[in-house]
Amino acid sequence: MRELLVVVMPLVLVIVLYALGKRAAPRPRRSSERDAPYACGEDFPPVRPHMVVNFFWYIAIFLIFDMVDFIVALSYGVDPLWPLVYTCIAMLALLVALTYRTREGSP
Repeated sequence: MRELLVVVMPLVLVIVLYALGKRAAPRPRRSSERDAPYACGEDFPPVRPHMVVNFFWYIAIFLIFDMVDFIVALSYGVDPLWPLVYTCIAMLALLVALTYRTREGSP
């Protein structure tokens, strides 16, 4: 019963806050200018967004550390060998990612 409350109560709180926010939010006025498509009829060349690869590496490293944290947090009451194995696998993935990054020439 306690586990069910831990899942249901935050869900109910989020739904109530969402409903209250939706009710309290100002209603936008409808107009023809607002509904018209932006730059209609103008020929704009498609712009490809520039992706910075360094941010990808920061995200990958963060996810690996976050995974290790999740493994350690869920490992209480379990044989200590399994969290250690999973943590070593995650650290190996981090090491491979970092060596690939330095071999690639990224700063």
